[in-house]
Amino acid sequence: MMEQDHTDDKEFGRPDRVSVIVPTYNRAGMIVDALESVRNQTYRPIELIIVDDGSTDDTGEVIQRYVETHAEPGRFDIRYLHQVNRGTTAARNHGLREATGEFIQHLDSDDRLLPDKLEKQVRILRDDPSIDYVYGRAQYMDEAGQILKEVGRPIERDDTWTHVAVYHWQTCAPLYRRRVLESIGPGDERVRCAEDLINPARLKVRGFHEHFMPEAVCVWQVHSGPRNVESSLSSAMTSEIVADDILANLRAENIRCANTENTLARYYARAGLIMGRENDAAGARRCLKKATDTAHGAFKGLAWVGRIAERVLPAAFLCRIAHAIWWGARQNPVLHAGMRPGSQSEPPSASKG
Repeated sequence: MMEQDHTDDKEFGRPDRVSVIVPTYNRAGMIVDALESVRNQTYRPIELIIVDDGSTDDTGEVIQRYVETHAEPGRFDIRYLHQVNRGTTAARNHGLREATGEFIQHLDSDDRLLPDKLEKQVRILRDDPSIDYVYGRAQYMDEAGQILKEVGRPIERDDTWTHVAVYHWQTCAPLYRRRVLESIGPGDERVRCAEDLINPARLKVRGFHEHFMPEAVCVWQVHSGPRNVESSLSSAMTSEIVADDILANLRAENIRCANTENTLARYYARAGLIMGRENDAAGARRCLKKATDTAHGAFKGLAWVGRIAERVLPAAFLCRIAHAIWWGARQNPVLHAGMRPGSQSEPPSASKG
């Protein structure tokens, strides 16, 4: 079938169309439930874009059968894209480049949208042009269908900017105007699993306006199947890149906030802790230097660690220093404002994709 030229659609977005982008990797046994949750939406028109990130199981065959039996041209268009394995962020970027809708919805291939999500959220965006994106709460559901909890909360802004580094929504909870995602730029493809922190931080720092719906709009499936879990060193690099990205966006807007920067210093310390444990002394020194350069107040009293970290130290010793910084920030409510031990604001180390 000849591919249509959607150049104009990609630039401006086809009016009223919602493009749902589903990255997937080895999800042959689960992806149909996710796709059905899109097909069962009370809203039309929908463009479903499935990006296979180099699956090695039967995911491709399952998707092909689904496309052949469920596509409805003009109302429920389905596009199946395939790429070599490069991670969830790269797959989302690929899908966004190919999307033609005015609105963008992200969905992991083991999660689900509740049936009226798109209808309700498009209506909100249509009724108020000043709103750039709208999100709601997500249900955490186990394999038996039991709802374990609901997550998602409104953004509480103040002059501390603490909200920038806090996790407010699950990946599938928001619906975005296309121009908003294009404005903040593509996800960093070095990060395979942490766009849930980077993209929201970019949106908050750059002043885009959100609307929070205090109701469940999607399901985050808790299951025992495969996840895109990072190695320890990859997880450490993720923490470092997340902090780099958030800090760069704050600096670009001339925003300085001690509480938020202390939170980011903790991300760097976490990365240094992991790198030290993995005998990556150079990485541990780099991250500890960033931690102390970023820190404020009493936390800044550990600046000597940064100077020492520039020299050659055994990785085990660096690990102990990083652990002291990380633990101290977590225990101090002033330095660790807006975050709780084990809270959702932790830099994630895995994405479901």
